[in-house]
Amino acid sequence: AAGLAESALVPGVFLNVNVPARPLSEITGMRWTRLGRRVYRGILLRDPDPSSVGYVQTIQRSSWSGLQSVAQTMAESNESRRDVYSREGVGNEERLVVLYRELRGYSEDDIPEDDWNYQLRQLESRQYAEVVLEMLRQPAFRTRFGIRAY
Repeated sequence: AAGLAESALVPGVFLNVNVPARPLSEITGMRWTRLGRRVYRGILLRDPDPSSVGYVQTIQRSSWSGLQSVAQTMAESNESRRDVYSREGVGNEERLVVLYRELRGYSEDDIPEDDWNYQLRQLESRQYAEVVLEMLRQPAFRTRFGIRAY
């Protein structure tokens, strides 16, 4: 709570608090995640806006299935399929780098070449949702955001 008070939340930042089902004496620390912002940045290459409240509510209500549903909806949106590419310097390679950075925490040098080539071909075939959903299912994503099972 002290950390939250010191770093006041700003508009567009969603706070998700997960507390394990165990006695308080067994809880040894805390970790802040920015899952909603990372998914938004990864897919739409921008921060969330006030209209994203419905997405957050879906994730809160439905947990893992809600996250997948929101990610798929965002990836299949006109903004993802069309508008993102109207921004200067944005192409499939840039999108893939951003997806790896935001969803997996990888730098460009960390991306396995076979994965890069396969997913780049998928993006070129306009299979945006397939690329995003596959990234969400990977252990690197689940580990990064503390998602144990789905």
